[in-house]
Amino acid sequence: MTLFDKLNNVGLPVISADESGAVSIGAMTNEQMATFRDILFEHFHPVEYALFVLARDRQNAAKPFANSIPNWASWTQADWTSHFDTNLSDSEVDLVTSLTTARVMLKRQNLVLQYLVKLIIAMRDQIWPDLPEP
Repeated sequence: MTLFDKLNNVGLPVISADESGAVSIGAMTNEQMATFRDILFEHFHPVEYALFVLARDRQNAAKPFANSIPNWASWTQADWTSHFDTNLSDSEVDLVTSLTTARVMLKRQNLVLQYLVKLIIAMRDQIWPDLPEP
């Protein structure tokens, strides 16, 4: 598919385009301009564009991922301190006197660790979206 076809197929106001990169276009909205840049980038630098898309998608997914962690987005330091004192503090650990109460405490701690890992992954993806996948 030619560059002209790629641009024309998404409805951009293209008058002409050739493989040298010469493109003549009419007026475009900001959204059309973003599409135009993406198509040119993909056409002339396909490998770099693929890496860019992976990083952009990873970064765009980070905030919704962090927002999906219960309470994380809305808790204040006081909220966390209260939750910790009620559920995970040393005084709560001291109440572990049987296998049943130990399981309850381990489940609470496990849940906190799961949320922390999710948060760290979301922060990593937001800060360094171009890190290679493991």
